[in-house]
Amino acid sequence: MPTFRVEPKVSGELGPDAVLNTSTWPPVVEYFQFAFDAWRGEDIVETFPTFLVTDRLRRALESASITGLVFGHVDACKGEQFDILMRGEDVDLGQWHRMDVVGRPDADDAWLVANHLTVNERLMALLSSFDLNGSIVTESPEGG
Repeated sequence: MPTFRVEPKVSGELGPDAVLNTSTWPPVVEYFQFAFDAWRGEDIVETFPTFLVTDRLRRALESASITGLVFGHVDACKGEQFDILMRGEDVDLGQWHRMDVVGRPDADDAWLVANHLTVNERLMALLSSFDLNGSIVTESPEGG
């Protein structure tokens, strides 16, 4: 069965109030704030060491009983460059969620291969119905 590598767009960075525990690798984000530099409606974005998803994508993933993902809290805000890059557009970021990938190949719908999000056909079909603009999606050899 084919698998897919999904490389979401990087749309910002950890916000100024984010708190990281760097005594481990990858670092553990104890308080997650994400500052968007720009946002054009994508439902998934990436920031090291995790991914962020819109509320509507999180609800769909949970409704479909997708495995290999754990969701957490994130405070999304507009970064210093947001108004410049968005040319003053009035944009409501809405609610976002941290999406940590904890799955294993052949056991879950999502897992990491060399820190890249890798998904099975079932999850790719669901993701394809959302805005993946800016994401690079490539079919991978079986398992990753």
